[in-house]
Amino acid sequence: MIEAFLVSRFISDYFWEFKILSASQILIIFVALLFLKVTRRKLRLSITGIDLLAISFTLYVCSSYLFNANDDTLIITIKFCLFLLAYFAGRMNLLVFSQLEKLSIIASIALLAFLGMGLLGVGYQDWGGVSTFTAGYFFKSDLALSACMLLTIILSGSKNIKLLSISWLSTMIVVLQTNARVFIPIVFLLPIIAYLISNKDRPNINYLSIFGKTLVLAIAASLVMYFGISAFSDNGDYLVISTTDFFSASNTQGRSVIWDALIAGYLSSDLTTQLFGAGLDADRIFVSGFAEVAGLEDANAHNIYLYILVSLGLIGLIFCTSILLFTSKIFYQLLKSNNKNVVTLSSISISYFLILLVAGLTTDAILRPQIMAPFCFFLGLSVKYCLRLKNKE
Repeated sequence: MIEAFLVSRFISDYFWEFKILSASQILIIFVALLFLKVTRRKLRLSITGIDLLAISFTLYVCSSYLFNANDDTLIITIKFCLFLLAYFAGRMNLLVFSQLEKLSIIASIALLAFLGMGLLGVGYQDWGGVSTFTAGYFFKSDLALSACMLLTIILSGSKNIKLLSISWLSTMIVVLQTNARVFIPIVFLLPIIAYLISNKDRPNINYLSIFGKTLVLAIAASLVMYFGISAFSDNGDYLVISTTDFFSASNTQGRSVIWDALIAGYLSSDLTTQLFGAGLDADRIFVSGFAEVAGLEDANAHNIYLYILVSLGLIGLIFCTSILLFTSKIFYQLLKSNNKNVVTLSSISISYFLILLVAGLTTDAILRPQIMAPFCFFLGLSVKYCLRLKNKE
């Protein structure tokens, strides 16, 4: 069922024009797993702290919708409800990776297909006056996100060095072609995570030291790419980069203007709004009211942390922080196991966690089923097997 979930998720995301596919994919997987549990009389589920947090947060989102109901907020509310179903689908699923190696080959073919499209000049759209690569996706960041998620599957499911190398290089080229710069450090970090988790001497690894070195490497790689790409920006090959102001509008592709507007809108709100949020479409309201640049009326937050703060308030941010802390604890517990399936689960789950947190710096990743549905599914699966590991102890 894990491989079926991943394949169906990729298909529904690529054919984004058919919105019903995204919702149907989660519902079908959830109902199928629930049916199997009921027919086998194995529906018993131990409720954990993170289960209660996930349910409470979803109810909190629903209550926010009730106080600010419109078509846009309804869609967002439905998304969060579906993410909760994806989480509980993972809680009900069995930890069996029966076809992951074959799936990694399919994922590598998909990456090569994206690469070929880019080299042939197929699948480009105009963003910021520059022709950037989307390969059939709506946003350029959707393609970069898909490439990183496919690379995660390959790194977790294959041991073929040639395949891994080609897939990593293909991913980097595709990401560069998209101009979605936040994904560049992610591409560097994913193989490091996969290697550390699959290392048999993992219990003896100094993770704090590794984290520090990895962070330095990510920053160094980002700076190299930052100055390297800037050399080409004057020739029109890439979106313009400023080497004098790191957080300039050109470097953030206009996002810094949006972030300033969100912060201004939040600080000017009353105490109740700051605590509970201004509604699920608060980002667009604040941007249209406080942005110093015209034409941003429909702009979203482009930052999941600011989005949660303005839309759900400080209470919502505390909810999400608590979930992130519980999630980190669960993944840490999984790392204690050397079971092959659990190691694979850890590799995929932690990689998706990283992608969500980093991509969320400049995208609305928390509203995208493309990353949220798989992340929630694997988080639920991780919680289930973390409980099993504890019971064995």
